[in-house]
Amino acid sequence: MVFYALKAQIEANELTRIQFQKQENDERKRKNLAHLLEQVNIIRNEINEFGFVLQESQSSVPVSYKGASAIERLANSLPNMISHAQGQGADPFKYIPLLNNIKILLESILNLQTVIKSSEIDIDDRDYLLSILSYQYSSKIRIAFESKIEKYRVNDFVFNFTNETSESVFTDRLFSIITNINSNID
Repeated sequence: MVFYALKAQIEANELTRIQFQKQENDERKRKNLAHLLEQVNIIRNEINEFGFVLQESQSSVPVSYKGASAIERLANSLPNMISHAQGQGADPFKYIPLLNNIKILLESILNLQTVIKSSEIDIDDRDYLLSILSYQYSSKIRIAFESKIEKYRVNDFVFNFTNETSESVFTDRLFSIITNINSNID
């Protein structure tokens, strides 16, 4: 009789242990999901709050743009901005803070795609987060740069990085990031 009671207690303890492990696993997944959702929201806010002020001419009033409009205006203005930076003998990514900001934003999107894909969350949640991130990128950034990438990669938009080497703005610094993001989406 004692043997059966002890055996029943061991089985009950094992069931309790399994239940606790499942609860811990579920809690870890919930925390991971909340953390990833927060990161997606940060990127969404960064895109929506991205600002660009453009003054068409010396006599015109500067116009402020935000979000997708700002990114589009930045993409359209890059050749002139890069030419000006090159005239100053400067690396455009150091001379034009917004260019560096868009690079950092693109890197953040690419890194978050990778983190989401490898995270221990349910597949439905993973697909949902990737679809939100994909929508934000595709509708607000990709659309601004896609038609310009090949055009900007030609020699007219090359800057001298040092006296001996030159680099297209979209080659290693932006184009490779954009290409990787696009391949994760397509």
